[in-house]
Amino acid sequence: INMFRGLPLKPVNAPGRCDHIRQLVDHLCNNDPVVFEWLMCWFAYPLQHVGAKMATAVLMHSETQGTGKSLLFERVIKPMYGEYAATLGQHQLESQYTDWRSQKLFGLFEEIFSRDQKYSHTGTLKHMITGETHRIEKKFVSGWEEANHMNAAFLSNEIQPFPVEPTDRRMLVVWPCTKLPESLKQGVLHEVNNGGVEAFYGWLVRRGMQWQDRGQETAAAFDTHREPPMTEAKARLIDFGRPSWDLFHMEWKAGHLAPRYPYETCLVMHLYQVYRQWCSDAGERAMTRERFSNALSGRERRRRDVKYQQGVNERKGTFIQVDEPPAGTAQKEWLGGFADRWAKNLEPAHDRPEVGRRVAGGSVFRKPLNSNERPEGRKGRRGNARVRVCVLCGVVDSNNLGLLYPHARNTLRPFRPSGLFLFISQLMDACPPAYPPACIRPSIFSCSTTNNSKMVRGVL
Repeated sequence: INMFRGLPLKPVNAPGRCDHIRQLVDHLCNNDPVVFEWLMCWFAYPLQHVGAKMATAVLMHSETQGTGKSLLFERVIKPMYGEYAATLGQHQLESQYTDWRSQKLFGLFEEIFSRDQKYSHTGTLKHMITGETHRIEKKFVSGWEEANHMNAAFLSNEIQPFPVEPTDRRMLVVWPCTKLPESLKQGVLHEVNNGGVEAFYGWLVRRGMQWQDRGQETAAAFDTHREPPMTEAKARLIDFGRPSWDLFHMEWKAGHLAPRYPYETCLVMHLYQVYRQWCSDAGERAMTRERFSNALSGRERRRRDVKYQQGVNERKGTFIQVDEPPAGTAQKEWLGGFADRWAKNLEPAHDRPEVGRRVAGGSVFRKPLNSNERPEGRKGRRGNARVRVCVLCGVVDSNNLGLLYPHARNTLRPFRPSGLFLFISQLMDACPPAYPPACIRPSIFSCSTTNNSKMVRGVL
């Protein structure tokens, strides 16, 4: 049954009576002609083909108040559809009843998601924009299937109203930069109150449906599936929602980590170490190595259990392979060269001695703390309750009395006086007999919790 009774307004051929309205649209598009023309075609197509379902939507968001977003959509676009348009919000999207979608041609959504729920309704938005039909559920009435003719526009003052995928083809994202001038605002209100909406309606139904994107030589016909242009606001919104591994991969591939870590073939474990350090510097949350490897396998070629040569030993590892080995070069030696180079670049400025063996001129200590020496006291946790002190002492020449590199790690809490006394006493024992403890130069040591939640630094 067709229950459509027609649109309430009649188009008027008077372009001069809607000049300020067109200037308002241009103002919201930041005077970008490509975005302006696409948006005008998006407005015009459902009016020239009543009932057409656009497979795209419009998102206008900006931190600047008073740009004119609501003025355009609430006072100009929405009245063209009359009873077949509605202003909606978060309550409608979260409700189990969807009768608000029934018999609608245009939906205006304002601030639809709270900050903790913007990721939970992305599937609903996608289907609402591109779905051919939708399910209508009404209280005390059995649900039914209905054709989806509703086109949607979203307004927000949030930096990220909802996440947008890197390969999104649905959304035109516009960020109005400046506040609406008072003179233009008064001009739009005057036209709205004096037949400007009907004149703008008439201008839209008479305009041509041709649109030319950036980089195209000729204009093409505009239809329901015409993808919107990429804007700076959309690129920023996409980057805002990218996970840490995706941001890292983009910087690595773009060469921002070169020359130390160039975009080339490498072991996954080496690349993961660089990723962890990058997350620490960038303030991002790192994922596990297995998830990191699985995520990268969708972008790069991953090879598991590949043999490579490291010195005289033959090893196996998982590689991210960017290119192919040169002709006449054995794969094992070729991969081994990358593994050696990355391992060397990952070494710290001063080699740290390994626990449990003597090194030149120094010693390595590991001594468990007694219960009364543990930072938590007798009732604290006992797991990993130890202090590891790594000391490297070596004489370079007579002018340099020695090199001291203390490193304390994997402690439960910052040192209490008893733990600090133990640490200093072991430093003194580690000094060669020829050099008394007074000759030890100030050195940095650090101690952290077992869950790496806090780092406290001090100076000896």
